[in-house]
Amino acid sequence: AFTAKFAGTERNSYRVDGLDKLLQDGKFSPLGLFLEARCSRPRVDSESGARLAQETISMVNALCNMTHLCDELLEADVLECVVPFVSDPNPSVRGICERSLSTIELLFTNSTSGMNRLIACNGFDAVQERLRSEVTAARSSAAVLGYHDMYLIKKLLRALTRIIMTSDASGIDEKKVDVLYWALKEIFVSHERFGSGLFDAATSCFREVLHYDPLQYKTMSSMKLDVSYVDAISSMKGRDSSVSLNIVPTLSAICLSEAGRELVKSRSALHFVAETFTDV
Repeated sequence: AFTAKFAGTERNSYRVDGLDKLLQDGKFSPLGLFLEARCSRPRVDSESGARLAQETISMVNALCNMTHLCDELLEADVLECVVPFVSDPNPSVRGICERSLSTIELLFTNSTSGMNRLIACNGFDAVQERLRSEVTAARSSAAVLGYHDMYLIKKLLRALTRIIMTSDASGIDEKKVDVLYWALKEIFVSHERFGSGLFDAATSCFREVLHYDPLQYKTMSSMKLDVSYVDAISSMKGRDSSVSLNIVPTLSAICLSEAGRELVKSRSALHFVAETFTDV
């Protein structure tokens, strides 16, 4: 009922009738208590409890889309409630983890204080360590990478990319962004293992960071991320359409720096472009 009233047909409005009174009465602190209670471990361990927790976080995410409410949601300690699920490897809470990542991304994107709160509650560390864990497990497993595994890695990649591209990210140790670059490199090097869907997602993150801050190229190059990408597109067989269409804009992003242009020339990367679109 709460979701239907405040995040249903009027989801895109900036003010909702009756919501001001709710803010004045407690600044969403009742919502924070409700979220914490619904997502507590004894409840989540049951199938119905996990489903209820997912719906509760989905409700919060609908409210996070109303940017003027994000500060109030932060005051309700919503971040502190959802961050533990990002670190939880239990497969039964994977759906909750995915929704929690959406909560984190919405709050630090839509609130000026979101990034500081995320760092303070160790949310950034939780996201990067989960990404490292998922990529390592996927790389070493003999089993076929499942849809839910790929989807979670995509969510983690996206969240860390957004953190780097957020102006408030100055409080983050620069060395910690290496986790994202390491993960991107792993996906490029082992593209056959991770599949074209994850390769495409990793390419988008790589390109977005370069467009946002071309100076990041130096760090990426020191980790051979650029070389790994160029080598990957040259060795791919049977590229799908999304991968093919991403090659040109990504090479263009690499060429924003002089060192990147030299790499593209020395590896004859433009030859791969001509070959790709001739074969399609």
